[in-house]
Amino acid sequence: MLVDERGQIEDYATTTARSPTQFAHILRDFRALNLDRSLLRIVFNIGAFTTDLTEWYENGSCPVDSLELQKHASLLMFRLFDWYQNNERDNSDEQGSTEPVDRSICLALLIFMVNATEPDAVLFGPRLSKAVAKLRLSLQRVPIKLWTNAPDLLFWVLTMGALGARGLAKGYKSPRIEAEMGFFREYTRLAIPSESFDHTTSAEQLLDKMRTRLWIPSVFNERVKGIWTFMGLCGPNVMEMDDIGSSDSEVGVEDEYALGQSTTLRFFSMESG
Repeated sequence: MLVDERGQIEDYATTTARSPTQFAHILRDFRALNLDRSLLRIVFNIGAFTTDLTEWYENGSCPVDSLELQKHASLLMFRLFDWYQNNERDNSDEQGSTEPVDRSICLALLIFMVNATEPDAVLFGPRLSKAVAKLRLSLQRVPIKLWTNAPDLLFWVLTMGALGARGLAKGYKSPRIEAEMGFFREYTRLAIPSESFDHTTSAEQLLDKMRTRLWIPSVFNERVKGIWTFMGLCGPNVMEMDDIGSSDSEVGVEDEYALGQSTTLRFFSMESG
């Protein structure tokens, strides 16, 4: 595991030169849910990381170099896996130390990080299958009233779940994919007030909800529009499952700025031989 000279886990928030005020707004809804403090600390670091990564994708530069971004992308995902593993309780254990809402957010963060750090990937196959399945089970154990203080964060979690479900396999007609997508569609319509979504709701209105969440416009905007339309949250018609991926090719992250690609080119280009 990557640690600093004191043997402590490195915090990205202390690596970047950004002021915490630049991403403090992202934490507001997470704090409103009274999350586990160790998970909230990871969220804080992901907020700082996402702010820099967004700038990297937009301009090809940010306060830290691409190798540092690559290192912390892996470290942050490791910390999420570690938190989840240490806090997952057996279904029969009624005295677990964390609430299902914490685990739901952790799983949504994992899906977010995979998509954020690999923007050129369209499908993630089995890599996200367990996270999507566990998120579905976790959400089923969370009384909707627990999300009352952060409905837009719940919408973000459900969007991440649907995004992960969409990328499970090449065949969108797979019964499992349809079942997973169907769950996130129905849960969203059940959990979010009906007046929030109708045939007059535009994708831009829904994107407004996301701009104060953990979000990278160049990575997520086009991808989620098709998913939201399929889910019947915007636009006049529900899309066919096969149409969901039609906008993925429009994702506006150039290859040279992709996080994994940038490190590959830096160290393993043909010219370096």
